[in-house]
Amino acid sequence: MTTFDQQHQADLAAILADPYGPARTAAIGQVRLRIILYPTVSDELSGGTIDHSGPFAFALMADVRAAGLVAGDAGDILTIDGHRYTLLSLTADGQSGAILRLEARG
Repeated sequence: MTTFDQQHQADLAAILADPYGPARTAAIGQVRLRIILYPTVSDELSGGTIDHSGPFAFALMADVRAAGLVAGDAGDILTIDGHRYTLLSLTADGQSGAILRLEARG
């Protein structure tokens, strides 16, 4: 029997793997990470407002851990669709996903 968490992870993996879906690729040096990008300042995820006044992204936590991302004012630089972002913080969503709070770089 499949648990809710297993189904959520499978659904998320399917969304991120869909080449025609909303997923993008974030480049961190030579590492590639599949993400769903929310570039607007105000957005919602599962009906809850993200506590961040800037762009953010969603990814599988397993992929984030494998990439070894570092967050903070001097966090990793992610390149998404030709735009550069600093990874300010990284939070687990409790269901095998990660919320990446980003800051656009000039």
